[in-house]
Amino acid sequence: GFVKDILDKIAIKLNLDFKIEEVKDGNFGAIQSDGSFNGMIGEVINKEADIAAAPITVSSRRREKLAFSTSIQNFGYVMVMKKQEETYIQPSFHERISHLYLPLADSVWLMSLVAYFITSTVLFIVGYVNPYEWRRMSRDGEATAREGETFNCINSFWFIVSSWALQGKTPRSVGGRTVVLFWWAFVIIFVSTYIASLTNLLRINPIKSEVTGPIHNLEELSVQSDVKYGMLSAGATKNYFETVPIAYMQRISNYVESNKAGTEINTIKEGIDRVLSSGGRFAFIMESAMAKYYTKTTCDLYYTGDLVMLGNYAFTYRIGYKHAKAIDVAILELRESGELQILEDKWFGGFC
Repeated sequence: GFVKDILDKIAIKLNLDFKIEEVKDGNFGAIQSDGSFNGMIGEVINKEADIAAAPITVSSRRREKLAFSTSIQNFGYVMVMKKQEETYIQPSFHERISHLYLPLADSVWLMSLVAYFITSTVLFIVGYVNPYEWRRMSRDGEATAREGETFNCINSFWFIVSSWALQGKTPRSVGGRTVVLFWWAFVIIFVSTYIASLTNLLRINPIKSEVTGPIHNLEELSVQSDVKYGMLSAGATKNYFETVPIAYMQRISNYVESNKAGTEINTIKEGIDRVLSSGGRFAFIMESAMAKYYTKTTCDLYYTGDLVMLGNYAFTYRIGYKHAKAIDVAILELRESGELQILEDKWFGGFC
């Protein structure tokens, strides 16, 4: 894994030989009622291990008892949820037809119709009273009777429709041509807007990786009641939410504390399994680095939240440990050379 590869590279740089053992109780290390720590933290404090090599969150409570290495990874707090099932319903004939008028609002269609009637009426009036138009020229014998009917009432309305395709006789007067010029400008803008909106409506359905829920961050999660949520019952995440003076995080902490029976989670795997079996009705609050790993390897999951880097992962060892400084330097060298990023991409890239 990620941590094992880091240890291997440190061992090569420092010519050390690490003996890796699993922690007995399976915990990272949470403070107990008597003030002691369990998990890896407790084993290091009790000198059962020299180093706790894991994504251990750096916290003030832990730093009082132990020393931490240089950070190996940063994280923020996010929620992991199950993606919504993508369903496709065959549209009815009416729904297909409705796509023709959906690109524009009803008010736009209504005002466009009003503009059509006003423009047609103005064009008819100009054609009727202007001495340079076809009607007057026909009466004076300068145009045929058929040409004189070009802009009568019915033909004026028809001309406005046919002008979309640049059809029909053009007005002769400056007034008539000005009316038509503004109408054509309106038509160009209208058609361009309609096509652009229609194209957006005819997009293909979202792919499965885009099918996420309506909750986008922890603040939204804290003010709703449809989706239940929880976090690890012990550890740095729970301690952070209990102590940070931010309103929505306090709401989350109070909810978790008052609903222990439904929100208490002992391991990350238990939390992930619960999300997968919830049908999108449960969110697991966790650190973004771990969330990234699980969502990249389990394609039914996604994580979301305010990705502000609030904490760090680091190795921990007893205060005064003889190899502490050398390990810090080795981690810094791995970071500066880009090897740490390569390892992160390798183990957290996934296939989803």
